[in-house]
Amino acid sequence: MNPKNYFLQALLRNVCLFALGILLVTYSADAPQWIVMACGILFMLPGLVTLLALFTDKSAAYMPMVPFTAGGSILFGIYLLCFPQSFIAFLLYALAGVMILFGTTGCLNVWQARVNDARVSPWHFLFPILLFVAGVLVIIFWNEVAELPFLIIGYSLIIYAPLQLVTAFVIHRSIKRTMLEAKEEVLIQVDESTSETPEENN
Repeated sequence: MNPKNYFLQALLRNVCLFALGILLVTYSADAPQWIVMACGILFMLPGLVTLLALFTDKSAAYMPMVPFTAGGSILFGIYLLCFPQSFIAFLLYALAGVMILFGTTGCLNVWQARVNDARVSPWHFLFPILLFVAGVLVIIFWNEVAELPFLIIGYSLIIYAPLQLVTAFVIHRSIKRTMLEAKEEVLIQVDESTSETPEENN
């Protein structure tokens, strides 16, 4: 392994990761929207290809459901492309509803167990209540919640890239040191062999 090439590759890789982290933190509000729009394009393309193949390839066997599935894929892709925010809101509201339902069910189960004289500590209410509160907060702050994963990823990359670059520098120095030691050992062995050769000739 060439230590110079290794360090240059590590430098380029971590600079790119650092830049990506800054972009995610800076544009975290727009990142969910762009990802949903990209998913919309990915839904549209297979549907369009399928319809084109269906109408242009006369030798292909006709399947009655193919136009409907392809058309559904195209329509869903258009919806994601045109209304990404509403789709994000729908997903987060659905997630919040599930969290509130599970939190309420957990509280009711603990309460019923305590009514039936089961030895259940009041601390068992903690996690269902936290889940319920988290679901309510998702409904109230759904836009901020959508940004949160991208902020976490962005800050993680900003922290990770410099630390990984320091690690790469340490490995780079270690590789150079190992190569120098190997060269010195070879030179010592060559000197020993040349110094022994005249004695053997005598």
